[in-house]
Amino acid sequence: MPHPLPSPPFVNVPNVFNFRDAGGYAVSTTSSQPTINQSQSTTNQSQSTTNQSQSTTNQSQSTTNPQNTSGVQNGTETAKSVRRAYVYRSAATHDITEEGKRILRDELGIRVIFDLRSKPEIEENVRKGRKIPTIEGVEYMYAPAFAEQPPQNQTPAYDKKQGFTHAYADILAHAQPSVKEILLHILNHPHSPLLIHCAGGKDRTGVVIALILSIAGVDDEIVAEEYALTMVGLRDRKSEMVGRLLELEVLGGNREKAERMVEARKEYLIGTLDMIKEKYGSAEGYVMNECGLGPEELEGVRRNLRSRQAAAL
Repeated sequence: MPHPLPSPPFVNVPNVFNFRDAGGYAVSTTSSQPTINQSQSTTNQSQSTTNQSQSTTNQSQSTTNPQNTSGVQNGTETAKSVRRAYVYRSAATHDITEEGKRILRDELGIRVIFDLRSKPEIEENVRKGRKIPTIEGVEYMYAPAFAEQPPQNQTPAYDKKQGFTHAYADILAHAQPSVKEILLHILNHPHSPLLIHCAGGKDRTGVVIALILSIAGVDDEIVAEEYALTMVGLRDRKSEMVGRLLELEVLGGNREKAERMVEARKEYLIGTLDMIKEKYGSAEGYVMNECGLGPEELEGVRRNLRSRQAAAL
């Protein structure tokens, strides 16, 4: 019998695990001042909307969920929280039921799904019958954190806090194009709710959501607590996930390491957020200097993520 999940933030979408709303968290009205590579920022401003994703094809079909308008065009000085019912996160969607598709599209209003999995990973899943679902009115976007590198190549890096920080740094070093694509969707389509997922909705998704919440102005402690909710969202699948990891040769049957890999402890993300500040100056610094967004675009993303509604979590 599945354990009941707290709602909010979790949402029951049949056969999609770890599905939750990334909104509702309190924001600070003071944003960090990143170090900007000026030679990049001027160039990137001229490219502000030319590299748009294919997500424009479904925008005319967007059905605005009343909750989704709460944050649009808010002055950042009046914002109180991250918008609810706009950015969602989950594990992979290949087992979603028809009822799950209906909930995702009609009740949650999701119009775009960003899949962070690698090409070899997706192909392997398809060979095992886990195909990418087709959902009418919802666009699928391939946005890999690692384009060609199978995620099991990262397995040895997961060794307590330091290992997770190292692995998450590698995600940041490869995921810039996909992070930019997602942020440009938020900038240009504030009425088009999105779902971000990888395999378990833990590591790659966790890093991207941490960036989004940090940009919105959420405190590091809260960002890390949101990340740690994955321990709750995946607890009914822990044995299955550990079993799959033990099949990987690189682990050599090490159950302790396999069990550690499926954890999502708060301190793991705190270490990553500290690393982002040390290496990039801030989440904003990463987005501007590594992903190529300009200051005005970044401020637009922040504005579209924020709401005047009081924090719910």
